[in-house]
Amino acid sequence: ETAVGDVFMDVAIPITKDLNKTSAVTAVIILQIDPEEVLFPLVSEVPADNVSLETLMVRRDGPDVVYLNTLKYIDNIPLKMRFPVSNSELPAAKAVNSITGIVEGLDYRNIKVTVAISPIQETPWKLLAKIDNSELFENIRNQK
Repeated sequence: ETAVGDVFMDVAIPITKDLNKTSAVTAVIILQIDPEEVLFPLVSEVPADNVSLETLMVRRDGPDVVYLNTLKYIDNIPLKMRFPVSNSELPAAKAVNSITGIVEGLDYRNIKVTVAISPIQETPWKLLAKIDNSELFENIRNQK
């Protein structure tokens, strides 16, 4: 049983039949996935020695960036956390504005971070892996 407002992912699988050398969809199997059970634990799993490392899934929703998964530092509800796309320092805004690769910026906590941004193929979602610059540069200094 689901409550109103719960977040689920639906996967539609068409079943086709070859009719006169053209495929016709005769049925569709729809699978409903609870991302709290399957996806979010995979996204949020990080090495124990990286205190600030966090993985985020974001997409554009009109003038906003919306976060799919729960966040590490803020008690949020999936798909409810939003920031303006116009915030040019926000790595999530950079991601939905088609920037990929390694970028720096200020995260949703207004902390300086370094972020790897990658599109999630065949979806509007972007995957971000971020780490606080203070931790990143401390790790670099400690390796000398």
